[in-house]
Amino acid sequence: MRGGLREFLYDIDQRRWLRAVRDHVVVCGFGRVGAQAAGRLRAHGFDVVVVDTSKERVERARREGSVFPTVEGNLTDRRTLERAGVDRARFVVVCTDSDETNVYVTLLVRKLNPDARVIAVARDPENADLLPHAGADEVVDAYRVAGEEAVERVLAEHSFTVTVRHDLDEVEKEWRTIAVENGGTILDVRFHVPESPEEPIVKELPVESPEDLQRRKELLGTSEEFRSMAEALHELCRGAHSHRVFVADPSDKERIVKELEKLGFLIGVDLSHEEVLDRTFRN
Repeated sequence: MRGGLREFLYDIDQRRWLRAVRDHVVVCGFGRVGAQAAGRLRAHGFDVVVVDTSKERVERARREGSVFPTVEGNLTDRRTLERAGVDRARFVVVCTDSDETNVYVTLLVRKLNPDARVIAVARDPENADLLPHAGADEVVDAYRVAGEEAVERVLAEHSFTVTVRHDLDEVEKEWRTIAVENGGTILDVRFHVPESPEEPIVKELPVESPEDLQRRKELLGTSEEFRSMAEALHELCRGAHSHRVFVADPSDKERIVKELEKLGFLIGVDLSHEEVLDRTFRN
């Protein structure tokens, strides 16, 4: 009885949330691709709604990590998509187990929301050409780590690369400016060194919260190995490096760039590796 009451109250809260949510991501299909995409997008701060015809998959989505808001129903029925708030969504990832269903769902999504960005998965390359005609903005091959690729397509709309230069001891100030004070999430760090002329040396560096910042600061201060590696890379690139930064709101990007410029750190935005090398070593 208690379990039933808990589920009843949860369903009420979820229906209220679904009626109010906007600018979210709807993931249509919670198979391998959908589960991977939903998990990563939520980790990047997106509100994610999962839709699937399978009761088993919907229950699994509710159990995974912190619970996904879910809608169970026929994906080719517009009422199911309306319950998921497709008409108010910013992105829709269409990744069911059937290309035929993906085409039809994409058509419905486009009718309900002409402005949403639709990323659709094609399982058969021969069907890939049908999805753009149905209204998909981008098509992902299901057999090329499609969940990761779908996430990258969404992130591309909300991320940029910022290149800076400063002393190593000013790294905390830089991270705080980007991630804590102005709403960005640092995804990686890219070291531009002449010894790697084709591409930068890229290391994952997730910094989003004050807690992330404190952990990185402590590591830099207490780990001799980490400090030595940072000093060596800093010297090789003459202090110039880039970060890929995720922002939920475009205004956050403008604010981050402006504040880095005020600090005297900014070299440029969305520069290629070659452009950074030119500005750092060849001028």
